[in-house]
Amino acid sequence: MGTIKATNIEPIADNGTVTLGSSGDTITVSTGVTVGGGMSNTPAFRATMSADQTCTNGSWNKAAFDTEEYDTNSAYDNSTYRFTCPSGFAGKYLFTAASCFYLDDTRRNAARFYKNGSEINKARVDVESASSNSITTLRLSAVITLAESDYVEFYVRQDNGDSRDLQSTYVDFSGHRLIGV
Repeated sequence: MGTIKATNIEPIADNGTVTLGSSGDTITVSTGVTVGGGMSNTPAFRATMSADQTCTNGSWNKAAFDTEEYDTNSAYDNSTYRFTCPSGFAGKYLFTAASCFYLDDTRRNAARFYKNGSEINKARVDVESASSNSITTLRLSAVITLAESDYVEFYVRQDNGDSRDLQSTYVDFSGHRLIGV
């Protein structure tokens, strides 16, 4: 076996195909190699909250994820708390986020993803027969198809009868582009 070293591999024809291996072969990408272009799971981001957020009772509140752990393409805005699909990266994305409140007996914790200002996915948990100030955590995931400039936000709601704090220690918002779908 030999080694081929090149900076660029192109097909012979302008619109041809380059094939690496054949059915049943394994192609190994060495540890530490960065895969770019259409084979990378970017854009990707993860945002958290620097402090608890007070949320009014019975209202949808946009979760203020103001701290970026990573943001590969600068697509998450930690001042508007939204991810915007960058140019050239339309496709399917997996988003996950969590909502967490201390709630009393017979109360609700709910969460929604919004795409371009409209509800796209939702979940809720009802607390029944719990002791005072029981912690309720809700994690929501969704595969959302985005075109360039589409945006996604995460909203939470609690129905406890008074304002409650979204617990920053237990929540996050993340997303990444899926490949192969």
